[in-house]
Amino acid sequence: GLQIHETALKHDVSELDIRHACSNSSDIFELDQESYEIKILIIGPDSAGNLLEVIGLEIENQSLLIIHAMKIRKSVINLVEGRS
Repeated sequence: GLQIHETALKHDVSELDIRHACSNSSDIFELDQESYEIKILIIGPDSAGNLLEVIGLEIENQSLLIIHAMKIRKSVINLVEGRS
């Protein structure tokens, strides 16, 4: 399942668009970090086709808790392009 934390909505991305980006993702990264949870970066389009960056934490039962969503930033585009 996909759970969306209120912090993910603070950049004016709707819950609908977050779900759309996750189910139509073009790239998924596991972010390296020190914290306990696995952080996943998802790149995908909102319902209008604009790319979003969405960050979620893997929580119990294979659920993803979305904690961040916004229009994709240059730094993230560079990360995606640098990987290919």
